[in-house]
Amino acid sequence: MGTGTHHHDTAFSIVKALGIVAVVISHAAILTPLETFTYYFNTAVFFFVAGYFFDDGQTAAPGRFIGRKLRRLYLPYVILGTLFVLLHNRFLEWHLIAYDFSAREAILPYDTPELLRTLGRVFLFLHHEQMQAPFWFLQGLFLGLMLFFCITLATRKLAPTPTVAERLRGGSILFLFTVAMLLARHPSGIPGEWIAVRTFAITGIIYLGKLFRIFRARLPLDGRIATLCLVILLAAAAAGCRINLGGRLFGNPVLFVVLVCTGCYMLVTAASRLAATGNRLTRMLDYTGRHTMAIMLWHIPAFKLVILFQMWVCDYPPRYLACHPVIPTGSPWWWIPYTVVGITLPLGFCLLYDRLIRSVRR
Repeated sequence: MGTGTHHHDTAFSIVKALGIVAVVISHAAILTPLETFTYYFNTAVFFFVAGYFFDDGQTAAPGRFIGRKLRRLYLPYVILGTLFVLLHNRFLEWHLIAYDFSAREAILPYDTPELLRTLGRVFLFLHHEQMQAPFWFLQGLFLGLMLFFCITLATRKLAPTPTVAERLRGGSILFLFTVAMLLARHPSGIPGEWIAVRTFAITGIIYLGKLFRIFRARLPLDGRIATLCLVILLAAAAAGCRINLGGRLFGNPVLFVVLVCTGCYMLVTAASRLAATGNRLTRMLDYTGRHTMAIMLWHIPAFKLVILFQMWVCDYPPRYLACHPVIPTGSPWWWIPYTVVGITLPLGFCLLYDRLIRSVRR
């Protein structure tokens, strides 16, 4: 992605920035074709980037790798998950939550035993509250990277040469990905199966990013190819092809891989072109890309401010405040203020925090 290290880093920050914008849009533009389009690559590109930057040499120090992922992924999940569980009953009183659209049932208050059980599930990476819907990403990235790390470690120890190790790794991940696609179509009913299905699929995408790194010299970032990728994605969206990695909706396995690859290639190419300009937009996207986790974790709560505004404009009753993630009007334009607030509010807090830290250090 360029010859210089700075360009390389900026380009991938922009890739993540474009990815997080797609994530927020996909949650803001529900019931529109834009939702379908952005789901092709919105979270997949983050797993792709994780694979691109995965260093096989990390297998020499497993404890350091695992400790780093625990700090960056598990701890935020547990700390914020615990906070939101403790506030669950308050959220019900404030009409911020009311209905579980996944389970298709009303959300009930927690009594003490249920509260303790739920906290236990949070510590096991098995539960997040409704307003933390994107938190599945932390679980998925953690488990996907752990599985990819274990496969890499095992194949490097078992194989006599690096070439054989790579073939073993690729074959193992292909097998697990195939299992994920089969179980997604024909569930076995085994408890916790959904975790394995999503983890196996995510590990496959991580490996796609690793392969892109391995064969980078043979894969030009061509604007014409990126345009063709955009056409493919738009055609798939127009045809109603739906995938949702978080919801384990994969559709046709071949089409799933094609859409993920075309989406990632399109974003990487666009980011590389933008990074080369070095203008103000590039700097803004670079900053956004370095704070994607804050936007990922806080854009759904930020949507509540827009819901309040929409309730005032449209004279909706108070119960509409519990709509998740947005008020489902199918409007062709309400997604715009949701997206703007969902990105700028968390980013604004990050900017204030960064300035505060700099002032303290002075």
